[in-house]
Amino acid sequence: MFNRFWDSKSEKELRIIAVIMAVVLSALMILFNIGNFRRYRKSLIETEKGQLLTIARTIGTGLSQDVELEMEKIDLTLDSLEDPDSDRMRTVADLILRQSEGLYKSCCCIQDGQEIFSLGERSENANLPEMIKEKALAPGKAVVLGKYQAESGWYEMAIGKAVPAQGGVCSLVFAMDLNEVYRMIVSPVKIGEAGYSVVKDDSLAIIMHHAKNQIGMDALYDRQETYPDLDLTSLSEWLDLQRAQDEGTGLLESYVWDDPDLTAVQRIVAFTTINIRGERWIVNSTLPTEELAGPLGRMILIMAGLSILYMSGIALLLVAFTSAISRAESQRREIRYLKEINRGMELVARKNDEIRHYQRVQSMGMMSSHIAHEFNNYLTPVMVYGELLESDDSVSEDNRAMLREMLKSVDSAAKLSRELLDFSRMDAGAKAAPIDLTQETKEAVSVVRQLAPAKIEFTSELTDQPAWVRGREGMMQHILMNLCKNAFHAMEKTEKKALHIRYTVEEAQNEAGRQAVLTVSDSGCGIKTDNLRDIFEPFYTTKGSRQGTGLGLSVVRSMVENAGGTIKVESEEGKGTTFIMSFPAALTKEMLSVRPEKENGQALRTICVCKSRKTLEPWKKWLDSIDGDINYVSHEAMIIARLQEDNSFCDRLIVENELETMSGIDLAQIVKRENPSIQICILAREETERQQWYLDNGILDEIRMPDDYCG
Repeated sequence: MFNRFWDSKSEKELRIIAVIMAVVLSALMILFNIGNFRRYRKSLIETEKGQLLTIARTIGTGLSQDVELEMEKIDLTLDSLEDPDSDRMRTVADLILRQSEGLYKSCCCIQDGQEIFSLGERSENANLPEMIKEKALAPGKAVVLGKYQAESGWYEMAIGKAVPAQGGVCSLVFAMDLNEVYRMIVSPVKIGEAGYSVVKDDSLAIIMHHAKNQIGMDALYDRQETYPDLDLTSLSEWLDLQRAQDEGTGLLESYVWDDPDLTAVQRIVAFTTINIRGERWIVNSTLPTEELAGPLGRMILIMAGLSILYMSGIALLLVAFTSAISRAESQRREIRYLKEINRGMELVARKNDEIRHYQRVQSMGMMSSHIAHEFNNYLTPVMVYGELLESDDSVSEDNRAMLREMLKSVDSAAKLSRELLDFSRMDAGAKAAPIDLTQETKEAVSVVRQLAPAKIEFTSELTDQPAWVRGREGMMQHILMNLCKNAFHAMEKTEKKALHIRYTVEEAQNEAGRQAVLTVSDSGCGIKTDNLRDIFEPFYTTKGSRQGTGLGLSVVRSMVENAGGTIKVESEEGKGTTFIMSFPAALTKEMLSVRPEKENGQALRTICVCKSRKTLEPWKKWLDSIDGDINYVSHEAMIIARLQEDNSFCDRLIVENELETMSGIDLAQIVKRENPSIQICILAREETERQQWYLDNGILDEIRMPDDYCG
């Protein structure tokens, strides 16, 4: 039972199921790892938040204790003085400054609003009398009078101590350098590689920071003014939390403030508040989340290792299952590729055969034209002199009868000459022009109706819808006369004699894509199957040598194809024949006569077929002036292949006259047969009659000489 199930089809299905299961399991493994990674990252961040909060508390405790200790030193030193005077206080103040090792920048003594003495370098921004007055400094413990930003850019904090002395209370004010406090207490606490701590006061002004340009800034307002292009939404929410709480942690979208480029960075942050004799400070510790890359990377490596082991096992199983399928699929692709190449080669060979056929027909047409013209030159004097002799009274009746036979033969020869000229299509020399196919067909049917023998039942079905094509005036009359004349001959010996002409216009999705269809059906003897493929060949005829020349259908096909149409025949011996002609038609004459450089406001889709870009140098200036992009193709077979897939793949084709396997004119004929609306321009180095002929007959739209061509 298992063996019957494990046939080729079931094996393929089971392997597909195995692949799907492996993919699903791998996806689940990846999702599981992603979930673990996110949980680990979240846990790591929460742990780091706790550590940062601990660091902020430690720094805050250190700051609080250090400042309190310094203020207690001041209290202890000054309270030990008995009946101090200005000199003794000056000596003690100087001792405090020297023992602080740079912690205090200056000291001054003020009594009754007058400065008694001053030590060190006092900042001009320090309005000490106003601070003393504002705090209502009285004898007792040292207090914090306030802060100010010195000329150096760093903050100084004024610590005041009122001491009873001779002559009244003296107020000593020490200027503590907060940058020195930051350097001694805050900065030494390292937080990773790029982490740090800052200190803000109760108004959220930055008083301690490693970046000097940030000192004195309001943590939000001043930064918004200084950096108006930055998004500080996350920072604003973080500062709101600091106003509302004494401690907290979070994630902050911030910037590297000491970087001129202000690089955006996500930080883990924590803060705590401290109170120093009336001053509320906020200690903020921060660490970039990117510094967690180390432990996160190790976690990723562990998960990646496990995933690799898991997926390697799955892969080994898949290799065993899919190797046979891969080999079979590879063989199928190779066979398919070879088939496509073979089909392409057959297509090119068939097109080359068509080109050679049309070249033979063209050469035959040109030769026929020259023969016909020369033939007419020889026939003209015979006809003139014969008619003169026939009208001469001196000629006997027997001789006049012979002259009539001679003129009859000459008339037949002239008729043959006209058919040769029709076949060559060079007698008029007129270019193809827009013609109303509907009106031409109506007029031609009217002529055929008058010439049809009485014994033939003639019917027609003609539409009034307009259809414009590019052709020759009188073309439809010539086509119908040839087809109907053949039909009359075919019905001579049949019991039923009926001829029906049907002309319709079939609407397409766009107006320019409509099709005009002409159908000519007779109830004649029909055409043998063996003869169907040859009926359009020049000089091919099933009639006797005195009944036909074999040029009629060849001329019909040429006229139809020159108008961009197609012709096909359906016939069965003894059951009649039907000729079906289809013409790509436009709704109005203007749609044929006007060749816009743009369609619907867009540049025409242009393709240039050339051996190489170097051979186009003589036309470079003109090519550069063309609106829109030009796609370059190096082989004409690519154009033929595209035509088979989509005959509207481009609007304009620029073709070099000499290609790899055919001439530009040969390619133009193939393209025009597939889609007459495509504009074709030939790049030629010299003018030839052959090119002009194709231009006159609407196969070419333009012949472009090199830019420097002088004629």
